[in-house]
Amino acid sequence: VEQAPIRELFRRPAHPYTEGLMHATVRRGQKGHALVPIPGAPPNLSALPPGCAFAPRCAVARADCTTTPPSFHRVAAGHAARCHLVV
Repeated sequence: VEQAPIRELFRRPAHPYTEGLMHATVRRGQKGHALVPIPGAPPNLSALPPGCAFAPRCAVARADCTTTPPSFHRVAAGHAARCHLVV
């Protein structure tokens, strides 16, 4: 859903799924901070929904996210995300 150099990805995640992963992962220096799980369950990979596979679990999904597969959009040089919300 997102491609970027690792430092760019950690500094500026563009896809809601990537942001969710960042909040659900322990980082150095964050001892004692609660992890925030991504709500819901991952989709069945043999029966993906028609739009964005993350839409049912996405807090910012729009109507087109559930019906139309997103294209890759350029975020920065070497950084792209497959999301309708990235412009």
